[in-house]
Amino acid sequence: YNIIMQIWQHKTAVYLGIAIAGFWFIFGMIEALVLTHNLFFGLIEGGLVGGIFAISTLIAARNNLWGGIILLLEGLYPLLMIFFHKSNMIYGLSVLGIPPLCAGILFLWTYQIVKQVKT
Repeated sequence: YNIIMQIWQHKTAVYLGIAIAGFWFIFGMIEALVLTHNLFFGLIEGGLVGGIFAISTLIAARNNLWGGIILLLEGLYPLLMIFFHKSNMIYGLSVLGIPPLCAGILFLWTYQIVKQVKT
């Protein structure tokens, strides 16, 4: 585990995952507050959306392979929606999909580096 913490890809992926979780927590909270004028619903919506990314990042920080796959899937889902559903929300779905996709790739890259060092 010590070698993982020294790899810049791992640190960058963890910071990116934390930033994603924080952004979506704040965005979800503000969006729900504006739409419903209810703090409780804002905290619930922000907590759910941000919590999903936070839990995925925590999993990836401990297990680069499985966490990277989870984040990769979280990033691919909105991007696949653009192509298969011909969505006109291309920018919104791209903003939702690209950061977790990048974090997932970085975690998988870290897994590959650690695997090569151990052999």
